[in-house]
Amino acid sequence: MGFVRLYCPTCGAGIELDNSREYGFCQYCGTKVVQDKIVVEHRGSVEIDRSSEIRNLLILANELTSQNRIEEAESYYNRVLEYDVNNPTAREGLRRIYRIVTQPNVSIIVTTGKLYNRNIQVKLEIDNQKKGKIPAGISQSFTLPVGEHTITVSIPMIVGSKKKLTLRINDRFDKFQFEFKCKIGNVIEIIQH
Repeated sequence: MGFVRLYCPTCGAGIELDNSREYGFCQYCGTKVVQDKIVVEHRGSVEIDRSSEIRNLLILANELTSQNRIEEAESYYNRVLEYDVNNPTAREGLRRIYRIVTQPNVSIIVTTGKLYNRNIQVKLEIDNQKKGKIPAGISQSFTLPVGEHTITVSIPMIVGSKKKLTLRINDRFDKFQFEFKCKIGNVIEIIQH
């Protein structure tokens, strides 16, 4: 809030008026004093050059990406797109960070059929790396990077119980949830939710 210096048209006294108000009163003689406002009318369109602002936002976004501060970088790229919806650098930056997976994206739960051993544990491998055993009724989550992955499950010491599935993760928005249901006959049924 600022003040405008005016003079009373009747007595000539100096008056300070809050610039957000259109008028005030002289404290000496009580005359109403109106603040003159200049109105500029423009016809046509006005273009604002935001190129330096866009350049700075892109520099910040790239720096944050290199520091693995993905959410902050994403907000800066999106701000650039608010000013220039077709900005190729911002679009490429978003495409790159969408391929960085930072949160669990694959959930696996082991369940059993009605007459199957409820104490069963299923061996799990992801991309030929042993991930241990998952007991029935327990859910585990994994963070897998962009790309194709093979998940292999089997019932320990049961020949022929091995099941494989392949999944493809395209970006951080891909989420998968699988249920491995152990049934009579030592069969594992794969259910994708």
